Amino acid sequence: MAEGVGADRSSQTAQTTSATMQAGDATAGLPRVTIKAAKEQALRRQVHRFVSTVVVRPADETLWRWNTPVCPLVAGLPRPFGEFILRRISKAAADAHAPLAGKTCHANFFVVGTNAPDLLLKKWLAREPSMYDTRNGLEPITRFLDSKQPVRVWYNSVLGCADDEPVNPTASTLSIASMDHATGVGGSSSFGPGTPSCTDGVDSHLSYADTRSIFSALVVIDGRQMKNVDIQQLGDYVALAGLADVRLDIDPGAAPTILNLFARRGRAPQALTQWDQALLYSLYNTRQQDKQQVGDMEAIMIKRIDSTQSRGE
Repeated sequence: MAEGVGADRSSQTAQTTSATMQAGDATAGLPRVTIKAAKEQALRRQVHRFVSTVVVRPADETLWRWNTPVCPLVAGLPRPFGEFILRRISKAAADAHAPLAGKTCHANFFVVGTNAPDLLLKKWLAREPSMYDTRNGLEPITRFLDSKQPVRVWYNSVLGCADDEPVNPTASTLSIASMDHATGVGGSSSFGPGTPSCTDGVDSHLSYADTRSIFSALVVIDGRQMKNVDIQQLGDYVALAGLADVRLDIDPGAAPTILNLFARRGRAPQALTQWDQALLYSLYNTRQQDKQQVGDMEAIMIKRIDSTQSRGE
């Protein structure tokens, strides 16, 4: 009897040990999985906070982006600087798959450098009172004119209706070829918003009937506030600000972004970061009509940032 009991206990012990080892094997990978999941959740929160902070989200409208080819022009800066900024804008647009015009095009993305931005804009407005879109009243224009930001941006927009439908505003392009050297004020032009190309359709719970597209942008650089800013930083900052409707007057927080260039805390990036590139790419590679576009953008950004970090870039 004693020998039989001893054998049973030995068998039970062996079974228990085997089960414990199997359980250990099954859970051996859990810590790594848990750490990865925690990192993904943290990245998700950071991306959501970044997008919610910097991306302008108009009420009852689509996010703004270029749907016609971007044709940049730089004035008021030394020629080598202007050409460098043009290359940075073109590269950012190409990397994001934003529409980009060829070498021969009518300028619609204007970058102006001046040490007297207030005087420039005041004289320019007096000469061209139709250069700003007034559909939202005069307050946005006043804020732009009175801004003390190192770089300020104004967008004119137009309505479109179908996916990938080109927008053809009736306004002529802005001419700055004969700008005065001291003030930057020059040739005559029309910078108005043109006539909406389409207003048909009805919004639904899932999508907008119309899209709001940028058809011209004016970027004004205050040369007096460019101390300790190198040309690549400035070029990439201008590229991001001109290709996406982002808030330049809000602290983007801890997110690694060129938008921290004038935040005066820590060292600013030398160029567009992975986050900046992912933001631009997601804006131009999601369906603009979808009301969940922001969520789709965040999903793409998370995937691209995580993939880059996994490769150790």
